[in-house]
Amino acid sequence: MREEKSKKEKLMLNCIDGMIKEKFSNEKGMTMVELLVSIFIFSLVVVVLTGILVTNLRVQQRIYTTQRYLGEINYAMEYVSRLARMGKRDTGDCIGYEDYTYKEIDGRLTFLDYRGRCVEFFEEDNRLKMKAEGEGGVEGYLTSPGIIIENFHIEPVIDPVEDALKEEKDINNVQPSVMIFFTVKEETGEWFDLDMQTTVTKRGLDVAKISEQ
Repeated sequence: MREEKSKKEKLMLNCIDGMIKEKFSNEKGMTMVELLVSIFIFSLVVVVLTGILVTNLRVQQRIYTTQRYLGEINYAMEYVSRLARMGKRDTGDCIGYEDYTYKEIDGRLTFLDYRGRCVEFFEEDNRLKMKAEGEGGVEGYLTSPGIIIENFHIEPVIDPVEDALKEEKDINNVQPSVMIFFTVKEETGEWFDLDMQTTVTKRGLDVAKISEQ
C-alpha cells in the first residue's frame, strides 16, 4: 500500500516537473529586429526631449539677456535725462555761448551741469559714453559692449536762445529743452533693434536772469 502511494507521488512530481520544463522551453527571447526597433524608439524619444530642453534653455537665456540689456538702456537714458534736466545756463566756458543751456558740439550733447562741470554725452565705439570736466570730473561708458549704440544725435536742438532772438523775445522767458535720438540693438542684431527718443526739458523754471534784473 505504501509502495503504491509512493509511486503515485513520484508520478505526480514528474508530471509537474515536466509541465514546468515545457513552459520555460516554449518562451522565446527578443529577436534582433525587436531589439533594434526598441533602441531606435528610445533614441528618438531622447533626441526629442533633449531638443525641447535645449530650446527652452536658449529661450530663457534670450529673455534674460534681453531684459538685462533693456534695463541697462533704460538706466542710461534715465541717467542722461536726469543730469540734463538739472543743466544750467552756460557762462561761456563750457559750450562757448552765454545763456545757452544745451548745445550739440561735434555730435555730442554738451551742457553745464548743476555742479558746474562741463558734461558731454556721445557715442564712442558703438557705446554711450559720458565725460564730465571740472571739479569731480568723471569719464566712462554707460552701456556694456553687448549693446550697440548707433546714430546718437540731437535732432533738432530746441534752442531757446536762437528761437527767442528770432522772435525778439526775452531769452529768460523761454524754457530750455532738447531732443535726443539714437538706435540701439543687441550685438548680433537678432534679438532687438530699437529707435530710441527722449525729450528733456530743464527741471526748474529758468528764471535766474530774471531774478538778477
